[in-house]
Amino acid sequence: MKLSMVIPSYWMRRREEGYKKGDIVYDHPTPIDEEGTLLRVINSIKILKNKGFELIVIAASTTDDINNEVEFKLGRILKNIDCDVKIKLFTNSNLKELQKKLPDEFNYIPSLNGYSNIRNLCLILPHLNGADLSILIDDDEVFEDEYFIDKIINSLKIRINGNEIYGLAGYYLQSDDNYLLKERNEYWQLYWNKAEIMNKGFKEIIGKGDEIKKTNFVFGGNMIITKKMFTEIAFDPFITRGEDIDYLINAMMQDYDFYLNRNLHIKHLPPPKPHPLWKKLREDIIRFVYEREKILNQREEEIKRKVSVKDLMPYPGYFLDDELEEKIVKTSELLAMKYIIENKHEDAEETMKNIEIAREVKINGRDNFIKFIEFQNKWKSFMKFIEDNRSRLNNIF
Repeated sequence: MKLSMVIPSYWMRRREEGYKKGDIVYDHPTPIDEEGTLLRVINSIKILKNKGFELIVIAASTTDDINNEVEFKLGRILKNIDCDVKIKLFTNSNLKELQKKLPDEFNYIPSLNGYSNIRNLCLILPHLNGADLSILIDDDEVFEDEYFIDKIINSLKIRINGNEIYGLAGYYLQSDDNYLLKERNEYWQLYWNKAEIMNKGFKEIIGKGDEIKKTNFVFGGNMIITKKMFTEIAFDPFITRGEDIDYLINAMMQDYDFYLNRNLHIKHLPPPKPHPLWKKLREDIIRFVYEREKILNQREEEIKRKVSVKDLMPYPGYFLDDELEEKIVKTSELLAMKYIIENKHEDAEETMKNIEIAREVKINGRDNFIKFIEFQNKWKSFMKFIEDNRSRLNNIF
């Protein structure tokens, strides 16, 4: 079995420049004049007993203005690393080279713009390398379990009720070594306590029961996808956040399940997110409204299994049910009230805009399902093209 591990690394303008209009928004990209966390995660690979995999690092920029700097910086970082694995770097230059080699009908599929497109590269690049397995890791994590790779390999040998495992999930340990998230429990979260709902799901799946069990959530930075699955199922390029759980939903529609190994964990040490509360709420609203419309508009002739909100309870199902619009309105009103009390009137205005944004996403999202199905059908042909032309394409690294 040939394994590829893929780590995207996100970079932005110099800290003093910050974001400019038109820049791609990621949670916590590293300013180009700082070192970031990539070296930390790669150095932590040394602890692994099994290093029988190839590492691919993807260079992602918030703006084309810094592409050359990012390519040079990551080349410098990776040049002197000694972790006993072969490392390949994929940059914007490599992307352009790959796109030139593709027929016009496919050259838009590989992209470095946005989380979902970068996740799709986490499947495309291992396929270019002839891998049987893609291990998705994020650069704000560190390995602490020396048997991490062995647990993956052993898990995939197991049959659950006679079924093979094509998608495997691990989970995150927070900085305090707990898998549960810290809950804020503020009054404005009465209808939208995301951490509480997530923890409820985590306790059910991670906290008890069999070592390996079916899961209705996954973590994009500890996610293992086999060739059987990644040549058929793509990440949805039209969703802006939550692409990992959305991938699980896409897989379920084609009768693939993900299974979580309760012993497969990685330490998650993300930098602080700089975004205000209303912005984080807005990102979640857009994501959940988008996914709800996709689920509501499933067409049975296009899928093998119809996915229901009940299948996804408690998380993410709580945010996809019939009361989603009401939860959005009430939560926005409560958060706006908090901002007004704090004399933050601009933040309150932005918060209330979330209600109208949710309505717009709903109206515009009525064809979410069919848009994705069309992309996924193209994806299958694209991955077949990669398979048939691998020797000609693989020299782009």
